[in-house]
Formats: sequence, structure tokens, C-alpha cells
Amino acid sequence: MAERTVKWVALAGLLPATVILVPSLFYLILAMLMVLGAELAHPDAGGRTAAIRNFGGLILMMAAPLAGMAVTWTSLLVGPQIFRRPRSRIPAACGLLLLGIGVGGWWLYYVANLQQGAGRTRIGYAALWIALVFCPMLVGAREFFRIARGSHDRGN
Repeated sequence: MAERTVKWVALAGLLPATVILVPSLFYLILAMLMVLGAELAHPDAGGRTAAIRNFGGLILMMAAPLAGMAVTWTSLLVGPQIFRRPRSRIPAACGLLLLGIGVGGWWLYYVANLQQGAGRTRIGYAALWIALVFCPMLVGAREFFRIARGSHDRGN
């Protein structure tokens, strides 16, 4: 019963990010790919390397949380045992989770250091980012340990 409750709490923690951030990130990645394609199609060859480096870094920083969310949802809905066969799935799943958690931590650090207004605005702003980023980071960390712990099972 407790495991079932924990699963529902984890699903509730992922829901705001899944409804708001996942579609936003997906469409932002598509937009960034279109801008990168337009930049690469431009006849000015001098800025291509810089464009690939800058836009590529942004695209990867947006794709990491998407991959982490996909692994987290899969582990929650299907179970961490899905990553046990073949053995190469465990490091890949754990790596994607760590990338997503790392980018989420970087984003929270960045948002915390912004100079925003004080008072209620600051509290509401913090609550928004805690719901959208911190809760999925906690659920992702839980799933990371569930998947990693399963890698040491000899019978599976």
C-alpha cells in the first residue's frame, strides 16, 4: 500500500512538468533546429561553427530534461525492470536521468540568482519553479536509485 501511495505522489510530482515543460521544450527544440538550419543555410561561412556550438549547446540543454522525463515516466509506469535487459540499458537510463537532474539543478541555480522583485512575487516565482523543476528532479533521483539498485540483482 505504501509503495502504491509513493508511486501516486511521484506521478503527481511529474504532472506539472509533463503538462507545461515537456511540450514547451519540445517546440523550443524544433524552433531552435529551424533557426540553426537557417543559420547554416546562410552563405556566410564564418559563423557556422559558432552557430553549431551555441545552438547545439542550447538544444542539448533542452533535450536532457526531456530524456530524463521519458526515463522517469517509463520507470514509474512500466517499472525499473524494463531497463535490466539488455545490460546496456541501465547505464544509458541512469546517464539520461543524471543529465536531466543536472540541467534541472543548473536551471534552479540560475533562477535563484536572478534579481527579481521581492515579496509575494518572489515566493510565487519560487513556487512555480519548485513545482516545475524540483519535484521532477526528486522523482528522477528516486527512479535513478531504483534502476541502479536493480543492476545489482543477480537473478534478473
